[in-house]
Amino acid sequence: MKRLVLAGAGHAHALVLAQWAARPVPGVELVMVSPEPLAPYSGMVPGWLAGLYRFDEIAVDFPALALAAGARWLPGEVQAMDPAMQRLVLADGSTLAYDRLSLNLGATLRPPPTRHAQVLPLRPLAQLHRHYGPLLERWAADRGGRAFVVTALGGGAAGFEALLAVVQRLRRLRPDRVVQGRLLSRSTALLPGLSAAARRAAQRALARA
Repeated sequence: MKRLVLAGAGHAHALVLAQWAARPVPGVELVMVSPEPLAPYSGMVPGWLAGLYRFDEIAVDFPALALAAGARWLPGEVQAMDPAMQRLVLADGSTLAYDRLSLNLGATLRPPPTRHAQVLPLRPLAQLHRHYGPLLERWAADRGGRAFVVTALGGGAAGFEALLAVVQRLRRLRPDRVVQGRLLSRSTALLPGLSAAARRAAQRALARA
């Protein structure tokens, strides 16, 4: 029996599990390891930030998907690889052997600590859920009167969409408070790589907000 390990709960591995459920491969044990059971679909994250969806409506339930595929889901975070021994080292010190390995780990941000601002990293997406809810609760209970400034770092689609979504959500929660938004980017152009028409539409959206 060969073992195929899927490390990470990304879109590609969701598709592998869905296709495996329809056409399993004989003689292969399928194991998936990821730190969180629910993995949000990135394209719907701005809608969740804005309050249009619940978190469970945008997330893939990987333990359930693995069960449907006849696979085994393990909670864990990959810390190191040993290609010579064909095994993964997980954060709890345990190891996971494999015959074939697929990596779909995604991006991770570790922002510097600060005492003067609340930092909300957008990656990894699964952990964003833990931080965003408490931030909204603090905002709803905050009785201060000064303007609240939301700053997004990055002029790509993710930063642009997240800024507008969070500003909209905060304003709707507290219409009595002033919420300002600003976008910081290394590039001199908004949404670099997209068409000029898309960039103009984005500029208009920022101006309206």
